[in-house]
Amino acid sequence: EMFGALLSYTKAEIASAEGRLTKAEALFRSTIERHSQHPNWPHPPFIGDPSVFAKEYHYVISRLSDVLRRQGRVLEAETEARKALRMALKTEGRYSPHVARMLLPLTQAIYDQGRYEESIVLAEAGITIYHKAGASLSSLEVARTYNQRGNALAAQGEWTAALAQYEEISRSMSKDQRAYKAVLAGNLGWARALIENGELEKALKNGSSLFEVRQSTLGKSHYETAEARGFIAVIHSRAGRTKGAFKEFSEILPV
Repeated sequence: EMFGALLSYTKAEIASAEGRLTKAEALFRSTIERHSQHPNWPHPPFIGDPSVFAKEYHYVISRLSDVLRRQGRVLEAETEARKALRMALKTEGRYSPHVARMLLPLTQAIYDQGRYEESIVLAEAGITIYHKAGASLSSLEVARTYNQRGNALAAQGEWTAALAQYEEISRSMSKDQRAYKAVLAGNLGWARALIENGELEKALKNGSSLFEVRQSTLGKSHYETAEARGFIAVIHSRAGRTKGAFKEFSEILPV
């Protein structure tokens, strides 16, 4: 049964990465159902953490929250994220990095509802936990939490503070380009902060990077690809490149 859960989870992650969110949701729900049938599954003796399967269960619920959020079902996403967080708190206690990891999906669901101040509070709670655990900003999971704080600052129009946050992440992750790309390359919040701070060419590089990634993984007609292209159009417009802006806008209108 656990092998079936692993297979279902793997398929769900592939579907999520490809933007097939309805399929991903169904597969994550199937994985959760399989996990729930074996809440006390014994961990292999070669794995030192006895909570490993419980943590995996929490994580799969958090991934369901993410695909619900990406479908615009933000209240459902919040419900699932809170469920994962409650389970993590019960299993690990308040100041566990695992709890900080489970805070992030809730932070994102709250952010997508426009509750930016709450989102900042939640992100800072995660950052505090990571600090207590001695985790570095160069860590992928830690950087994602800082990134979400930057996104919330940007959404409130605090462009200077948001840009400072993004650049702090960039400096800390400079030696790990793969992790850097996973967190910041093409981040629309960062692109917007760069635009508002007048750094248009950096913003164009950032937005173009995200557009290329989304087009290759999601396809030209996906709304998330169109969103990235829309930012490129805005950058051209701000820079006075009317023809470039018109070209980009005309490409996304059919979407």
